[in-house]
Amino acid sequence: MNRFDPRGKNTETIDRIIAYYDSYSVVEKRIADYILENQEEISSLTTMELSERCDTSPASIIRFSKAIGFKGYNELKYYMENQILSSYGIEQAIDEDDDIARIKQKFAKINQMIIDDTMQMIDNHEMDKAIDEIIKAKRILIIGEGGSGSICLSTYNLFLQLGLPCMVETDAFLQVMAATHLTEEDVVIAIIHSGRTKNTLDSMRQARRNGAKIICITGYQKTPMSDEADILLYSTSRDTLSLSDVPAARISELCVIGVLQLGILSRDFDKYSRNNEKSKEAYSLKRV
Repeated sequence: MNRFDPRGKNTETIDRIIAYYDSYSVVEKRIADYILENQEEISSLTTMELSERCDTSPASIIRFSKAIGFKGYNELKYYMENQILSSYGIEQAIDEDDDIARIKQKFAKINQMIIDDTMQMIDNHEMDKAIDEIIKAKRILIIGEGGSGSICLSTYNLFLQLGLPCMVETDAFLQVMAATHLTEEDVVIAIIHSGRTKNTLDSMRQARRNGAKIICITGYQKTPMSDEADILLYSTSRDTLSLSDVPAARISELCVIGVLQLGILSRDFDKYSRNNEKSKEAYSLKRV
């Protein structure tokens, strides 16, 4: 079976393994290849047995499992065993015979899967660190381009409602100009789904030279972006037989930002709730 055939038995776990394939080391690719080519066998294999089949160590199997967002190999097995009969690619592809009721059902399931996968990918410790840095920052610069640029604007809106001292730049030249004036008291939130957008990477590097903390939200591991980050928050990426990963990327990024916002709110609920109420009052001035 072609391991990249979307009509194969690709579960959420398999989708995730494929999404990060290009970033794997030689050993990780060997593990990924074996899992992708022997999906129905994995649930019966122990860590030691899988490591022997992949000519590697049990520790490498555990590290691989953690690298793609699981707590360990047992959790990876659990997800495969319980989801292997509900193939994401087959069930969620839009067929020419689907009516609106069926399309609505598939669309809802796709979005729920994206949300669930994103929550699994978020590292709680990294999220706590990001919240700490944002709360104590003198200024927060939010940067990104293209589709992720739209999420930057949404992030600015959400953070501004809490009264956070933030600004947003999605223009390549304005990004790097704003980054030039940051200091060690400031934070950059960079949103790049691919982790490889040159203009935003240039701005991150400029901010780092000035001592600013860099928080990155990305859909891929081991990219140039991850090398520049102090804190990494992973979104997820999905595509179907009918759609690219663009809608999934935006939904997933919004989920990460939503958790960030609520985490900030929980740190000083009274303060940020008051700020949010002030923002609502300001909005009311613009309604007729």
